[in-house]
This record gives sequence, C-alpha cells and structure tokens, in this order.
Amino acid sequence: MATLDGTNNSTYIKTPAEKGKMDFTKTAGIDFPIIKINSYILGYAEINEFSIEIEDFLPHLSLEIETPIDTLSGVNMPKDGDLVSVFLRTTNDDLKPIRADFIIMQIAVSEVDFTKRTQRRYNHYSIQGDLYVPKMTSEVDQFAFCGTGKEAVMDFCERYKLGFAYTDPDNTDDKQIWLCYSNTPEDYIKSVVRHIWKDETSFFDCWIDQYYNLNFVNINDILGRKLEDDGTMDMGHMVTSFTSTWLDGTLMSNNDKDDKKKCPKLFTNATAIENSVWYIKSWKPYNRSSQVTLNEGTIIEAEFFLANQYLFDNNEKQDVSVLCEPAYNPDKLTSHILLRGRTGLSMESAKQANNGDFVDIYRKTPWMGVQYVMSDSDKKSADLNNMKWSGNLHKNYYRAEAHNRINLKELDKMWVELKFEGLNLGIARGEKIPVVIFEQNGILAEKNKSGTSFQETITDQDVMMMYSGWFMIDSVRYEYVPNEDPALSNFITVVTVTRREWNTPEYVEPIAVTDQAKKNQQMSKTEQEYVKEAEKAPELEYSETDLNNPSTAKIKELKSKGKLAEANKLSKQWEDMRDLLKRAGITNYIVTSMYRPNNSIGKTGSKSNHTVENFAMDIVPSNGDWDGLIQQLVNSPEIREYLKARNFGIMDERDPRWNKYFVGSGKGALHIGCDNGALTCWNEWQRKYNIG
Repeated sequence: MATLDGTNNSTYIKTPAEKGKMDFTKTAGIDFPIIKINSYILGYAEINEFSIEIEDFLPHLSLEIETPIDTLSGVNMPKDGDLVSVFLRTTNDDLKPIRADFIIMQIAVSEVDFTKRTQRRYNHYSIQGDLYVPKMTSEVDQFAFCGTGKEAVMDFCERYKLGFAYTDPDNTDDKQIWLCYSNTPEDYIKSVVRHIWKDETSFFDCWIDQYYNLNFVNINDILGRKLEDDGTMDMGHMVTSFTSTWLDGTLMSNNDKDDKKKCPKLFTNATAIENSVWYIKSWKPYNRSSQVTLNEGTIIEAEFFLANQYLFDNNEKQDVSVLCEPAYNPDKLTSHILLRGRTGLSMESAKQANNGDFVDIYRKTPWMGVQYVMSDSDKKSADLNNMKWSGNLHKNYYRAEAHNRINLKELDKMWVELKFEGLNLGIARGEKIPVVIFEQNGILAEKNKSGTSFQETITDQDVMMMYSGWFMIDSVRYEYVPNEDPALSNFITVVTVTRREWNTPEYVEPIAVTDQAKKNQQMSKTEQEYVKEAEKAPELEYSETDLNNPSTAKIKELKSKGKLAEANKLSKQWEDMRDLLKRAGITNYIVTSMYRPNNSIGKTGSKSNHTVENFAMDIVPSNGDWDGLIQQLVNSPEIREYLKARNFGIMDERDPRWNKYFVGSGKGALHIGCDNGALTCWNEWQRKYNIG
C-alpha cells in the first residue's frame, strides 16, 4: 500500500518531570499507554482497561479508569469538545508509534465509593471516543469537485490534511461533479467511495487509520483476481523459516542483534515463534453467512431510470435493470468454498431440504432511483467545463453502489479472530497476510523430540486448512489490561481476518464443469454452474496387504520363481516414494492415488493403472504451485537417482499429450510411474532445467 503523508492533527504530550519519580522516557507508551485528559496525565495504576479499535470509518477508543475524585471531577472534568490524547510505542524504533487524539463522545461516572478506600475517595470513569479529525462531522464546509472518484478522494485528503494511502495506482472511470452540500465531510466521502466505479472486478472501501491516513482500497487487489495473485505458500516451509531471534516482531540475525533483517509476516500458532507478537495465543471463527445472505441477497438486480433528454429524444431504453454478483476469483470457483448457499445439493435435493436454490431464491431487486446520467462525450472534456453536459452522474453511478455493496458484504459472512500477546504495530487494516494454524499448538514440540529439524517434521497434513492460507486483515484492536506477571506483556493485539473464497478442510479435486452449466452463465460464474460428474466406480483405498505385493516386472519375476522374500523386500515402493519425498524436503503435496484395482475410477475420474503389477503414484501440490513442485522434484539428486535406478519417470497429466487418456475433470496430477509418457516428460523437465 502506497502512502502520501498528510499533516497530523494531533499535538504533543509532554510529561512533567517530577522529583523522586521514575524516568518515563524508557517505559512511557511501552509498558502502559500514556493518556492525557485535558491537563491531567493518568498514572499507570489508574488505568483499568484501555483499547483502540480500527474497524469502522474512524478508530474508536474505550477507556476504563479509576482515579481520585479530585482529579477529573474538578477542573479537568471532561466537557464538550474535550480530547483524550494517547501515545503507544514498542521497543522497536522501526515501527511507527501511535500518537492520536480522540474526541470524547460519551462518559459515565460511577457513584463515589466511600468504603473501598480509606484514605482517598475514588471515581470510576467509562469513556468512549472517536479519532478527532477537525470538521469531519460538521456541515460548515460546502464544496464541489469535478473529476473522477479517485481524484475526489485525493482532493478530500488535501482539504482535511489527511495522508492518502491507496492500493490501486490506476484512475477510476467515473468522472462527474461530486457535491458536498448540506452534508458532513464524513458522509460525503463515504458516498463518493460507495459510488466509485472502475470495472466489474473492482470494488472499493475507505477508512481513516490511527495515523490520520485515509485508506482508499480496491479490495479485490487484496483478495486476488487469479490464483497466482496469492503467490506460493508452502505452509510447512514458512513456519520452519523462523529460526532466528525475534524482537518485537522484527527478525534479527543470530550474530548481531543490531543487524536487522527483513522477514515475511506470518500469523501462526507454531511454537517456534511463541515469544513473538506473531504467535497466535488463541483464535476462534465466526460465521453469519446465512444472515448476510438472507438480508443482502446472493445477487442484486439493481433497477433505476436513466433521466436524459438525449436518450428520450432518440427513443433509447431508459428503465434499466443491472445484475450485480460477487466478483469471485474464477480460479477458485471449483476448488474452494463459496459462502453462497448450501453446496453439493442438486436442485431436486435442495427442494427436498425445503430451502430451495439460494442463488435463485434470495435475489434482491432494489429500486435505486432516478439517475440523471451523462450520455455525451463532453463529460471527458479536459477543461473540466460541465456547461454542456447532459446530466450530473456518471453512467455507472447506481450500478457501482449495488456492485460495491454485494462484494463488501461477502467479507462479512465469515471471519477468524486471532489474539496475540504484546503490541504488534507491524500490521495494518486492509493488509494481505498468510495464516497457518496447526491442529495442536504443541505439535511442533511433539514432533521435534527426536531431534530432527522442523523442515523434516512439518507437513501440510498438520495444518487446519479451513482456517489457514491467505487472508485480509479486516480489523485491529489494541488492548491494555494490567497483569501481575512481569514476564507477560500488558498489551494484547486482537486481529480479525477474512476472505471471500475459503480453503476446503481437506484437499478435493476441482468439480467438473458441464456443458449445460456453461450455457447457463450470466454475468459471472457461480458455484451453481458447476456440478460434480457421477463417479463410474467407487473410490478404493490401498491396504497394507496390497502394498506388500510386487509392483514391477522384476518383482513379478522374483515371485514367479518362488523368491518371495526378495519380492516382498522390493515391493514397498509406494512407501519408499513417500519416505523419499520427505527426505528431499518436499512436503507441499497431497497423494491423490496409489494402489487401486485395474480400471477403477480415482478422484480425478481417470481409470486406474496403479496395480500391483504396475507401480504408480499420483500427487498434486497442496498450495496450488505446480511449477514449484515440479522444480523441487527435478532439482533433488535423491529423486533423480531413485527414478533412474528403477526406470521411472514423472508425467504431468495436465499436458494435452497425456490428458486425452484420462477421463473426468481434465485437471490431472503429477503421475509417478514407469509409463512411456512419464519417462518422456521427466527427461524433458531435466533438459528444461539443465540437469545433466
């Protein structure tokens, strides 16, 4: 996210030096927050609870304090327009501290307690406030701006001395006159962003953060439009890379703590980083998918009237109905969970379940109003003169409102709350970040008792796939709760992360697309257009008995000669291959097929050639990175030697040369075996990567 600094509206907090008291310069803002109300600075013992939450348009402050009755009940009693000034920091000077002013929106004072304290009387204060940005809720300013929506946002930041943080460098396609009349600046900028339009795969949100930056975010830039937008994510390798010393979230070298190194951001409950602010102390998911679906709909069919004299004179259609659907990542439609009604049900089964087809039933058809739209080319005039314009609004004004709304609501359906010990100032709302959650927090310690490295012990099978992967940070809350243990931080960082398409709990093959589903496509693909083909034979699992049978011509020959001991010794090639991949450090794969009887149908819908007489094994990358897995296989000397000694190879079943021999989805797998195609493909890869 790029940031243009604005002028911070806050003022400095000066702590008076008092004789005989501790030096605040070393601990101020680190062990406890520095909080100033009018001219009174709270002592750390007076602060019971404190939090700053970055979730809504403006950051919100909650404060619970207990202080002598003569401190805030007299001259310093909070009154209309008074502020709470806050300062927070960490020991890492590379991380920007929080220095902000919050206008007091509400205050409640307890009754005086005469019995709790004998020497002095104390009051309990509960204070709520919002970040103070001058004029943000005033209707004094009235102005108009001519330009695109993004340009209007930039103009707003300049007017109110805010920083401008953005994700999309491109301009938007929505030039018009944006009016702030009889309205507050906050309502004005929310309306601008609500009606911003770029294209069908873009939707926007905005908020002001704790550093007085207005964040203007194209959310789909964060979520990703294609599978490769997520990048590669070998979950086991990411966790095992954290082997250096941690200090307030910054990775340090082992040799010199002053030699700071960059490290990838990662939220995880791996015990290797349990002393850092990136360690997930606790977590829990939330799900209100059905509530959002029933209230907001699965599709918005926005209806409005285009009021324009040119359209009327030329008998053009003026009553418009525009279909707006979530801009799902097309590469994840068949392999991820979409929160869009019950999945895996045929239409007949859905009717029997008495809830019908969510996508068709829960459509919303709101009447948006009359849109005084521009229809002529002079709206793009370089001189910004609107005297000849035929309307006031850009052509996608109401469409943008429906499009932005239904896409943003997808992120309100399900999310995960993560809690961390300590103050993590190295994260930001709207940031894309990987999360790896293991089934048990102590799994690494248990697996590491043998003394082997983490890299050899962690596999993707240990990970809770449903709640791991790439997420967007939806909110951040910093809490201060004093505790008695000096070894523990008084701060807690609470983060909610969300996404639109969710990983399946276990790896599944992508669902096949039928011709009928393709014909039924409207504006964008939905999961309802994808149906799973009926399996022609049941999936059969391999057994230990099967694995002990011979699987190559040599083993078959030994068996026919009665040399059963030798045959059995060489027959465990399926297990040998899994052990080999583990020793080579390759863990980001899932086995989709090993032994099956001849002509049975596997998970990809293809007929089996994985018999006891013909060794074969199919694997797929667990993180979707096919090229990365292929390069790992080719670059491993152990794997090359093993395959060469047995005249084996590896074939990419997605290759059109081999794919035609497989029935089903056509996605395929990496097929390890003695096939001619496997040998051909394997030799081609070695030449491609210059392997002798």
